[in-house]
Amino acid sequence: MKTSTSFKIVSTLGRASINQEFLNLCATVSQANFRLNGSHLSISEMQKYTRILQKYTSSVKAEVYLDLQGNKLRIGKLKNHLQLIPEKMVKLKPGSYSSIGHIPIPHPEIFQQAVTGDILHLQDAEIKLEIAEINSKSILVRILEGGWLRSKAGINFPERQISLIPQSTIPGKQLKLSQILGIQNLALSYVKSELDIQELKNLCRNLGYSPKITAKIEHPESLKNLEKICKTADEIWFCRGDLGSLIPWKELGYWQGYSIEMAKNSGKPIMIAGQVFQHLTEHSQPTRSEVVHFYTLQKLGVDGIVLSDETAIGKNPAAALKEIIKLF
Repeated sequence: MKTSTSFKIVSTLGRASINQEFLNLCATVSQANFRLNGSHLSISEMQKYTRILQKYTSSVKAEVYLDLQGNKLRIGKLKNHLQLIPEKMVKLKPGSYSSIGHIPIPHPEIFQQAVTGDILHLQDAEIKLEIAEINSKSILVRILEGGWLRSKAGINFPERQISLIPQSTIPGKQLKLSQILGIQNLALSYVKSELDIQELKNLCRNLGYSPKITAKIEHPESLKNLEKICKTADEIWFCRGDLGSLIPWKELGYWQGYSIEMAKNSGKPIMIAGQVFQHLTEHSQPTRSEVVHFYTLQKLGVDGIVLSDETAIGKNPAAALKEIIKLF
């Protein structure tokens, strides 16, 4: 069974889905659209994933997006997933790697600007922490809402902004490799204005590289500049994960509708990302709410959806995709 290619399903590739079964299925159902998460993949992993993609999707033209990290706070790399239990305490320490029970933070700005009482959201607000103590070497936090913490999880301060040290948000090595690998779509995280998109376009132009540029709408600042962003970018992704951690939840639906309208008025494709079929990460069927929501997105003229945990770390990405395909 093949689906209409006018509505795209972009699957994030991870350890659960970078295999022959899943990639062959994507090709068979005409949904060979893939996201490589540059925040989680090393240069060697990007090369490996691209080789596997080429091997198992050679019969179709696969569309690949490299998702660049952008100006976003993330924890460092953990040796193993770290279980955080509510009401327990855990330390945040400077660094990019931890093999023991603390959380590595590769952003000195947090240690310089955070204050006692600050709330931190990790992993799209699945995990919530409150700062209890701060000293020169660590930050002690109380776990308000726990769970299993994964490497490179995003960090948000929902009640105020942390000022980042000025630097280019575009990883040059990834950009050069994506050109060599022939990746023709770049998605930029944490876009705040059209200037971020223009910076990426200029860097690509200097390399003689002309990919399509997708703006990920996941920061409150981008909502203020949405019209200019839509005019500058080639495609828009409305990303509800981080954005839902930074604005009141009651506003999320409004801004989704506004973003769809603004993108359509600008003649730009728009995709919806963030827990579209989250239930399929762990379960064999979507919820009724997800089914109805999917129908509504199609009726609103959305051009597609982006799957994240559902395919990157889910229990059965192939089965999840088959369930979604049934809804066309």
